Amino acid sequence: METKEEPMQVEDNKQLEIVEDAGIEYTESQDLEDIEPTDENISNIIERLSSEDWKENFYGFDNLRSLYQFHPEEFKQYLPKFKELIKEGVENLRSSICRNSLNLTSEIYSTPKDLSEKDENGDLTPYSEFTAEILPIVSKRLADDKVFLSSRAKTVTELIAANCTHSREVTDVLCELSRSKSFVIASEANNALKTSCSLFDEEHIRKKDNLDNLLKLVSTHLESKRQPFTKNSKLILKCLKEKIGEADLKSLATEVLQDDSEVEQIMKAFIVKKTKDSSSGFRAFLKNKKKAKKGDDEPEIS
Repeated sequence: METKEEPMQVEDNKQLEIVEDAGIEYTESQDLEDIEPTDENISNIIERLSSEDWKENFYGFDNLRSLYQFHPEEFKQYLPKFKELIKEGVENLRSSICRNSLNLTSEIYSTPKDLSEKDENGDLTPYSEFTAEILPIVSKRLADDKVFLSSRAKTVTELIAANCTHSREVTDVLCELSRSKSFVIASEANNALKTSCSLFDEEHIRKKDNLDNLLKLVSTHLESKRQPFTKNSKLILKCLKEKIGEADLKSLATEVLQDDSEVEQIMKAFIVKKTKDSSSGFRAFLKNKKKAKKGDDEPEIS
């Protein structure tokens, strides 16, 4: 069933923004119709996405969504032909085009993807390059003033972090985004980085180049005044420690950072600071106060 988009009210900075897409019908993923991956259909999709008519662009993304849903292997095969058009869709200033391209992207990453996968010729999966390229573009939408776009961008970012494994490039991109001057972008990227690290296996962790930028970022964020970043850094280190052990993590950090003070700072993240039990201290205070009062009430013996 197709539902015609009604004007949607979005509250932003205590103001209501009316968002309208005249004549556009958004299609839920379960209502998409199959499209055969013939050369003719692929050419037609590319033509629609390249059209100067924005409505053709919009429905071209529906065609891509159908192709991915019903023929994921063929979609992967043709991804190099589509990827620039998908990236342009996410960047498009018309919100309906951006929204539908983000719908496509979220559907792509709703299923697990091993970004280190190679075909019979030894070539990396097309998703490896595409993911590293689309992630920075999607991240710009995280700070979009249109909530229906920023929320979809957040979903895509979370799905990439949760479902894409074994990619140094994705780790590096998330590290770079975590340094963004935009708190929203940096925060979401840092949360995604924490999620992504939980999927690292031991073999991936032990390859120095895979964690080069990550350990440098963590070292910086341990001193950050932004508590969420510091907390995430400690959780990332804890995850790495659980998978390769504290001694090997220290060795890896030493090799990457080449700075004893930074290595020491990372290792200190595992030290749990002992805090005084304020409740027991308060109970002792009351007990002593009670004793003192009892002493004051006792009559003097002459």
